[in-house]
Amino acid sequence: YLRINRQDLALKALQKMKELEDDDALTQIGEISLCLSHGGLNKVNDGLELIDDLISANTSTIQLINMQCVGNMHLKNWTEAWKLCKQSRDLSKKLQSNNKNFEIPTATLINSITCLQNLNKGKEILPKLYEQLKKINPNHKFLKDMDEMEALFDKSAKNYQK
Repeated sequence: YLRINRQDLALKALQKMKELEDDDALTQIGEISLCLSHGGLNKVNDGLELIDDLISANTSTIQLINMQCVGNMHLKNWTEAWKLCKQSRDLSKKLQSNNKNFEIPTATLINSITCLQNLNKGKEILPKLYEQLKKINPNHKFLKDMDEMEALFDKSAKNYQK
């Protein structure tokens, strides 16, 4: 429901999940997703606390690290978010060393690109990240949106070159 921007329906589904099993990891991930989707200081902090609880009770996963990164990006903690991107990429490389078919998640790459752009860093790394994303998922919405924005910028820039 969050993908179609229906937080009301997502909340109803989460409430049903909580009725069945409040402490289940999947229920907690649903609640974290809803908090991060909602945004706002209190909700994002609630989501980050839930992530910390899940990591403490279990182990750190790429998905949880990426969710922590998103929470920190919401709070404009770009340096912390970038550290989490590195942690996610390191964990991905570790998993890739055990399974050659494992691909770094697109969320990790997009989070990394977003952090670097907001930190005004990584001019040499950004093209590599874009290429990696194109290799993994050439039709990803993020890439399509970036191509569309670049085309609009180029079209607009031509108006000022006259």
